[in-house]
Amino acid sequence: MGKSDTLINKNPPLSNFINFKEFAIKVSKKLQVIKAGALARIDIFEMGYINLIYGFEKGNKILEAVGNLLKKHMRYTDIVAKTGGDEFAIFVELPKEENTIAIAEKLRELFIFPIENVTVFINAGISIFPIDGKTFTELFEKAGFALKEAKKEGPNVIKFYTLAFEEKITDLLKTETLIEKAIRKGLFKFYYQPIFDTKTLKISGFEALARIVEEDGNLYPAEKFIYVLEKHHYIDVFEEKLIKEAILKSKKWNLPISINLSERGFLTETFLKKIIKYYQSGCKIIIEIVERTLIKDPKRAIEILTKLKEIGFYIVIDDFGTGYSSLAYLKDLPFDMLKIDISFIKELPYNQKVRRIVEFIVELGKKLKVKICAEGVEKKEQLEFLKNIGCDYVQGFLLGKPRSQKEIENRSFHFNLLNISL
Repeated sequence: MGKSDTLINKNPPLSNFINFKEFAIKVSKKLQVIKAGALARIDIFEMGYINLIYGFEKGNKILEAVGNLLKKHMRYTDIVAKTGGDEFAIFVELPKEENTIAIAEKLRELFIFPIENVTVFINAGISIFPIDGKTFTELFEKAGFALKEAKKEGPNVIKFYTLAFEEKITDLLKTETLIEKAIRKGLFKFYYQPIFDTKTLKISGFEALARIVEEDGNLYPAEKFIYVLEKHHYIDVFEEKLIKEAILKSKKWNLPISINLSERGFLTETFLKKIIKYYQSGCKIIIEIVERTLIKDPKRAIEILTKLKEIGFYIVIDDFGTGYSSLAYLKDLPFDMLKIDISFIKELPYNQKVRRIVEFIVELGKKLKVKICAEGVEKKEQLEFLKNIGCDYVQGFLLGKPRSQKEIENRSFHFNLLNISL
């Protein structure tokens, strides 16, 4: 579940359903006398938002209705339990192995209609006895792996356990260990990718990109760990280091440094205090925020962005044009630049639809009197197209790869200050 669930998923236990402990005992006994079975873990999608919008009383009624729905449509020999705040579990004996698919289909059918006049979606993960495990613990854990993968894909997704899920979890644990080591030993390093003025091709600023560099020189790029880090409690420590480094580099190099902030860090109560604490007059820091962060809590986002602008930060809406794009919120947000997502730039200049979209974004920037930056420029044809349509800034491997602090300070670059004032 999302961040909201940790704040408002506080529905009390339902007394008319067996709990996890009772479920474990009943299923364990069943496993001793059957040949095949399936254990499904069922999670109410975004239950936190249901509680927030409709209140806990309504939320509890929905949970009870979901449980009763499962009981009603399961056989008397099946076991139904409420095993967590918004999670149910069922165990079904399987006379035939091919009936496994029917379980998923049956679960989907149950949630076609509104419950308590609210549209309710689920996610589910299913493990099969004895293929996926021979004990309750094995089956419950593996159904959990499948449920975790189902949640990633959105509402009403049901997944059966596969070994690949467990391998992903193993990779996740390895990444978490790497992050903890990097925090403990100071292995996070920042590389700086140049941003160029499209007309002059002079360096106008840098974007700070995280790397983990181990003692033996082994380097991990951000894509290897950033997704896990953004959901990890260490993100606060990491972003504090990022903010401090960027401010120091901007002051030292006398040019703008662009930094990316996570949703978790940006929307916290302590974020503004933290960034004000390290801010130094005269430094030029550009804050990049992805659209989904702004949509999560628009009112809070506007308050934070307005305060940042007052202090002297520049604001960039990153990955513009993907996922949550909406022209409606642009009128309310204080920002200086739109950054066109790399997925569009990759298809330039030959995809006609993408050409029109990028042309529209550039024209939109002119109308709103904000600058436009294109990231992921890797071909001369892309650069030429962006230059011809009036895109203000470009960034990508064609013109400059991310460089270490040492590389930058040992070379003589021509820095042209990034002018994105309104």
